[in-house]
Amino acid sequence: MVEWIAAALVLVSVGLYPRLPLAGALYGIAASSLWIAVGLMTGLQGLVALNLALLGINTWNAWRYS
Repeated sequence: MVEWIAAALVLVSVGLYPRLPLAGALYGIAASSLWIAVGLMTGLQGLVALNLALLGINTWNAWRYS
């Protein structure tokens, strides 16, 4: 269930980003946070590392567009 929510947030983030960059970045932060939780629960360290990088990028974009 958490995986579907995270995947939906990623898709919304990708869809919103060109028109509403701040909203896209905030949805990206939410999606990355959920995927980090999934990675920690399942022990997939690559998933956690990838989403930590995405979390940093989306946080930078949210700060830049706010």
